[in-house]
Amino acid sequence: MTVDHLDTLNSRLDTFTYRITNRIKGFPLSFDEMFEGDDPMIMKAEIEVQVVLNALLNFTQRLRKRLSDPLAIHSTRFDLIENYQPFLLSWIDLGRVKQGIQKALAC
Repeated sequence: MTVDHLDTLNSRLDTFTYRITNRIKGFPLSFDEMFEGDDPMIMKAEIEVQVVLNALLNFTQRLRKRLSDPLAIHSTRFDLIENYQPFLLSWIDLGRVKQGIQKALAC
């Protein structure tokens, strides 16, 4: 990994909480409504948002049971979230991200 790549990675990690918090604040529905319906809006969010929220809420297990998925579209996305989660969580401070999300939702 070159110095430029390392600098890019560090800057992305430094702003991770800010970026995730802003994306959650920008949801078009209320937070609870993002997980409702036959095609929940949370499934259209970016993978990093899904991974963080799954680490905090474990929503994939509940949605797997609730959603009808004959084409395995959601199932594939759930697998991606669950497989990416250990990798992403090894790089970020989940406690800091959780505090940022709580502050954003309290406003």
